[in-house]
Amino acid sequence: MPFSRLSSVVSTSLLVLVLAAAALPARAQNAPDAESATPAPTYSPEVMYRVLVGEIALQRGEPALAARAYYEAARDAQDPTLARRATEIALFAHQRGLAMDAAQLWKSSIRAPIARGKW
Repeated sequence: MPFSRLSSVVSTSLLVLVLAAAALPARAQNAPDAESATPAPTYSPEVMYRVLVGEIALQRGEPALAARAYYEAARDAQDPTLARRATEIALFAHQRGLAMDAAQLWKSSIRAPIARGKW
């Protein structure tokens, strides 16, 4: 029984990811000024896997595991959005040390594009 529930959660998550990916090109074509829009980040399969693990952990009521998964994804991708999410989840899970690390990563990942002149 637990396996069928897990496979249901994974199937639902994959369906959501596929539907979201299918909707992205339609939105990009309808944008009035697509050239000036910031391109969506492309994540490696490892980063996407960690994000999926984090979301499933949240659904299963394991915020500490979710915070760790999001932190690792943010660290590998150097993405401020993922770092912010990792910080929020770590605070919710009362993981103070991880929340501090994630917040520092968030701060540094925001500064990096500014220093390179990309913002």
